Amino acid sequence: MPYRKTDKTRRRNERRRRQIINAARRLFSRQGYEITTMNQIVDKAKTSIGNLYFYFDNKQSLLLTIVKDMINTIWFDTDEEEYHSLSGTAKLALITYRFTTMLMEKDQSARILDVGNSVPIVRKAMFDDFHRRVYAALENDSSLLTGINTDLKLYASYGAITAILDRKRSGEVIENPHDIGMFLARWNLQAIGIDPETANDALASIEKFAIRKRTKKSRGSDNE
Repeated sequence: MPYRKTDKTRRRNERRRRQIINAARRLFSRQGYEITTMNQIVDKAKTSIGNLYFYFDNKQSLLLTIVKDMINTIWFDTDEEEYHSLSGTAKLALITYRFTTMLMEKDQSARILDVGNSVPIVRKAMFDDFHRRVYAALENDSSLLTGINTDLKLYASYGAITAILDRKRSGEVIENPHDIGMFLARWNLQAIGIDPETANDALASIEKFAIRKRTKKSRGSDNE
């Protein structure tokens, strides 16, 4: 007779898995990905090495899970109704803006995403998410990416984001995340051939979005 998990067993397993993820996330953020060992994660999570390897094949797969969870959480925080009310051009601008700023904010999430961006398989997963969101944004406005191979445009767009991030890490770029996000949003719209007036309208929508996010964050801090 095959083994069947009970609801209680599933809840217990999910708690253990979440303990491991939370422990790894804190360690990766505080001391870095490379230096963190699986044994340190086990100690922090108060579990066994066997449990860790039951849920994750290796440290890289653990990081990949963390990054995917964080990206989904960050995008979940973007109001769905508001997002779908935007034009295709504004959606493209918002995707670039959000990817840029979420990698640069001075918090634990940004540090983890920055770590993930330095690991090839995780960086690929981050690009794949960017790629998927762009295509979803263009579902009803595919004319925005015509002519040259669409994937080449997306590689170039994401490449511009990561190049600026590298310069930001080294201190060569001193502008704040919002200004960099707006710059790259405009840059990428121009690169795919969006006319200046349409680009300005899209960026105005993103500016309003950013103001609402800052206001929401400020109110949250006041209530803590």
